[in-house]
Amino acid sequence: MPLIHDLWPEGLLTRPGRDVDAPCVVLLHGLGASMEDLVGVADFVDPEGRFRWIFPNAPVRPVR
Repeated sequence: MPLIHDLWPEGLLTRPGRDVDAPCVVLLHGLGASMEDLVGVADFVDPEGRFRWIFPNAPVRPVR
């Protein structure tokens, strides 16, 4: 399933599950990464679309 861009101040990607009441998985990236770094995990772990996936983006800040 394609990812859908939703409204979120820093960006948010979601991949809907095949059922309306599908369980939800939220993946949070670490410092220095972005939501795009985790998107491939949904297709690898859940190719059947059993889960709804949410990938929020955190605010950008320098890595020190």
